Amino acid sequence: AELAEMERDVSDLKVALRREQNRKERKARAHRLIQLGAEMERCMGCELTVDDVRKICEAVPFFAWPQR
Repeated sequence: AELAEMERDVSDLKVALRREQNRKERKARAHRLIQLGAEMERCMGCELTVDDVRKICEAVPFFAWPQR
């Protein structure tokens, strides 16, 4: 019984660790996207909408986007 409880505790800790890692990854991605948007607005000199960004990306088909 004690071993089963310890295994549950370890399992719970693994779940908590994975959730924390996911939270950190989401936070880092959100921060990166905010920085990208801010830099695009700075370069363009005006506020941009999602449609504006989409049009900008479609207008530069010659740009070689990095492959992942």
